[in-house]
Amino acid sequence: MHAQTLISDSFDLNGTTRTAGGNLNGLPPEVGSGTWYSNAKFGADGGATVANTGVDSFGLISFTNPGTTLTAQASVITVTSGWISVGFQHSSTNSNWFDSSNSLLFGLLTPTGGWQLKNGATLVASGTLSNFTSTNPYTLELVYNPTTAIAGLLINGINVSGNRSVTLSKSIGSSGFFIYGNGSATTSALATDFSVVAVPEPSPKLLVMMGLLLGMLILRRGSFRS
Repeated sequence: MHAQTLISDSFDLNGTTRTAGGNLNGLPPEVGSGTWYSNAKFGADGGATVANTGVDSFGLISFTNPGTTLTAQASVITVTSGWISVGFQHSSTNSNWFDSSNSLLFGLLTPTGGWQLKNGATLVASGTLSNFTSTNPYTLELVYNPTTAIAGLLINGINVSGNRSVTLSKSIGSSGFFIYGNGSATTSALATDFSVVAVPEPSPKLLVMMGLLLGMLILRRGSFRS
């Protein structure tokens, strides 16, 4: 039972297809299949950033959903942006993250440390990070378990939202990032190290075996003590 990386892209430059100021659109990820649907550009030292000052920029990519727990993750530097987010969509052809017919779940972080977990346009949870610095990178990790319909937003490994019950209107078919330009975002606002990982659920047979082994261990410890 191992996690499976479906998509992984650091947005590093390679001197050929990935150059500073070059387009992300149409390129394959470093790991995984498909191509990016995007209006974002590569930053001077890598990373995905805005194409022009103040313009909203996004990157979406489709994948085959195995029907298990999914994690979408990226490292973000919010600085001049309105906010930066990672999320899940039904289709990679619609970049409007507030369109409830396609945007299913996303987590965002603002330059003031405010965070939100949203189900389309519906706010699920929100808060503010303490000791926040907008020029530092923060790891956004969005988790969704379709079996339990539980979602969570982790920032730097801490589950800031708690486990939230969220029923999605459609199946997840794509993931990506969004940089809200807010009329002020510059190329210092970045998304890097993007990934989508599937975590398989333990099989009923495995759970039974684990329970039996645990029971045997408890019995053995009890017999030693007596």
